[in-house]
This record gives sequence, C-alpha cells and structure tokens, in this order.
Amino acid sequence: MEVEASEPRNRPYETPLTNSPGAGGTTFSVADGDAFQVGDQVETPAGELALVTAISTNDLTVTRATRSIAAENVSSGDLLKKNPRFSLEQMDNAVDNILQELDPSGVFYMLTETVAYTTDDFYDVTDTAMDDVFSTWYIDNGNFHVPYFYFMTDPANTQPKIYLAAAGFSGNIHVVYRRPYAVVTEFPDRVAPMIIAGAVYRLMGGATILATDDPGQRTDRTVQGGQEGRDSYWYFREFRRLKDVEVAYLADQVKRVPTDRLSQRSRRYRK
Repeated sequence: MEVEASEPRNRPYETPLTNSPGAGGTTFSVADGDAFQVGDQVETPAGELALVTAISTNDLTVTRATRSIAAENVSSGDLLKKNPRFSLEQMDNAVDNILQELDPSGVFYMLTETVAYTTDDFYDVTDTAMDDVFSTWYIDNGNFHVPYFYFMTDPANTQPKIYLAAAGFSGNIHVVYRRPYAVVTEFPDRVAPMIIAGAVYRLMGGATILATDDPGQRTDRTVQGGQEGRDSYWYFREFRRLKDVEVAYLADQVKRVPTDRLSQRSRRYRK
C-alpha cells in the first residue's frame, strides 16, 4: 500500500471477484467487464498474475500464474488489481534487495543470546547468522561480571563459536551480538519507514523515464514534467537520511553494551 500510495495517479483499478474460481479455474467474474480488455493483467491478493485472454460480458477468461507466483485459491469477494504498476513479486524483491544492503552499510539486528556455561571452552551459538559479538556478561551472587570472550567462525562448517572464560563461574552467560536482518517481521517500527523508502526508490528508479517523455508533460496531466524523476530522487534521499539516523542510533546502542578492558582487547572475527 505504501508503494502504491507513492504514485497516486498510477494506483491500480481494483474490483472484487463475484465467483470462486479456486486455484484452477480460468474464469474470473467481475462486476463490470467493460473495465477490462484483452491483454490486461490481473493480480490476486497473494500476488498471482493472470492474463486476460477473452471477455464475455462480465466473465474474464484468464491464463493463470503467468509469473513465478503459483496459482492461489481465490474466491468471491477477493480483490483483483488490474495492471498494477508494480506487482507484489516486484515489491517483495525490492524489499529483499534493500535487506541485503543494510548490514554492509552499518544497519543490523542487535540481539542477546544465552549460553549455558560450564567451563572455559568454545561454545556453539544457536543463531548461525551471528556475525559479530559486542560483549558477554553474567550475574554471580548478585554481582555483574563481563568475562573474557573470543568470537570466531569454525572454518570446517561455518558454525559461529564463542570462547568463554569466566574464572570458574557456572551458569548462564548472555551474549550481545549483531546479525543481518533476515525477514521483514524483524523490523522494529523505527526501521520500517527506511525499508519502505528504499524499496520505493528501487521500484521507481528502475521505472523512471526521461523527463522529456514524462507523463506530466502531457496536457491531460496535472503533474509537472519530470515529476517521475523528482519523486524517485526524493525517496532515494529519504532512504539515505533514515539509514544515517539508524546507523547513528545503533552506534550509540553499541556504546551502552557492558564491556571491560579485557573484552575490549579480545580478538573478534567476522564471517
């Protein structure tokens, strides 16, 4: 919805299905067949794209699953989008591309994992995507301690390991670490606007046309010529601004992680 709202004059026409074609039916019935023509693409709620090949009054004959998203079970009342500017698949790919850019640019997921410590040794960690450890800490007899640690990746199986030395302590040691964002459900609220801005920029930037051919040049448009390019650049700048804010926020959070001279001097390995 955020992507579509960024281009209000390109929002797709939506209409509900009036039949239930399921996952295999090739007839989509709509309220107004005159709103469609042969060659239109319609998108189902799950992102399946179907091609309109014939029209009989309000019944659209379609070829199902014309892109990589398989046919889904659709039924009466499900909304169809006609010729969406960006398909759900394209939007998902844009978000995935932004996710891959975040960790190298200093935006990461900061978490804590608990390790059951018994003796000085290397311990496997549960989160295999862990790519750096900021600190470790534990509570012993009500006192807060930061033990020695050494982080590495096992070259034999790429399993992250952490060496812990806690001078005879036995119990849970908490590991504060970073790893890349993997799925959108991990985003805190403060990060979501940055992801949206980056995804919109990628989508609009890839589709931006020359200012001389911009639809805003036409007399039937209320948008100034070149507006496509200006909108795309605005989202790019917004993405960069929000990313800089998040990098600064994370840097401040890392400073707050409990450390001491010994752990500061310990060697840490990245994947």
